[in-house]
Amino acid sequence: MYVAPDRGAQGNAGKCLVAMPHVIDPEHGRLIIVAKGIEHVIRCAADAITQEPRVDHQTKCVIDEGGTTVCMEWAPIQADDGAILWPFDPSSSVAARGDVWYPSIRDSAMVLFWGYATFNPHLELSVRWFEERLEFAPTMATWQKWNPNKPSNGYDHCE
Repeated sequence: MYVAPDRGAQGNAGKCLVAMPHVIDPEHGRLIIVAKGIEHVIRCAADAITQEPRVDHQTKCVIDEGGTTVCMEWAPIQADDGAILWPFDPSSSVAARGDVWYPSIRDSAMVLFWGYATFNPHLELSVRWFEERLEFAPTMATWQKWNPNKPSNGYDHCE
């Protein structure tokens, strides 16, 4: 068996982000990625008749501020009394699944962000959760990510 640091590093987790805003808000959900001076606005849907996925990808040039920004947007949900309910509010039909409610999606997400920042020591990560902002500074800014053009030790491939 061949083992190397690049095995399984194809970036498949990012594909999950593309559909997530649609799942939360099928009408308004969208993913916005800004990188290298280009803003990508991606909306996903399913064709009601063929049940095939539909992806609307629009781009525009923006000022390059360095780094990459990933943002998921969705519209707020209003209660009958006019109060704003976010999709992660327990009383929201989007978040409630029968009698089950996952009480702390925010805390679970923050643990994931913390873990991602921890295992990517070169990364500067900024998280905005509604009005709250959380910053993760690089713990080792000089750390070099392994790339396929840096061959691994041949002895690692012996069985």
